Amino acid sequence: FFFQAEDGIRDAQESRGLGDVYKRQIFHSEQGIDKSLMVDDDDQDGFHVVMFEKQQSVGSGRLVKIDGDWRIGRVCIVKSLRGKGYGKLLMEECHRFALEQGIKNIKIESQRPQQKFYEKLGYEAYGDVFVKVGIEHIKMEISL
Repeated sequence: FFFQAEDGIRDAQESRGLGDVYKRQIFHSEQGIDKSLMVDDDDQDGFHVVMFEKQQSVGSGRLVKIDGDWRIGRVCIVKSLRGKGYGKLLMEECHRFALEQGIKNIKIESQRPQQKFYEKLGYEAYGDVFVKVGIEHIKMEISL
């Protein structure tokens, strides 16, 4: 495995483009989320981490600062590789990258079906369940 992490300045277009493939495949095709909701201003300003195996990108996530809080979001792994530890590796890389940037506290908005996955990584839920793009979510946080 290897990872590519880019910020909004250094040739990040390729990283965002690779991540967008999976966002479209997973969030739109699998979950029915409107395509217009998959790209926002945070894509331009965030750090994008793309996971590769054998020169093929297989997953991605992003780290963005929103309202003063650092958040990891848009985490996705190709369907054929889910449940095989790739998501954990991707999140560990996102955490490593965050620490390199001096970021020690991270928040996420987990879809409810993935809450246990994030709890196993050390995230703790807080607040009430809420609906975003028609899917139940829960806010979670971790101190690295």
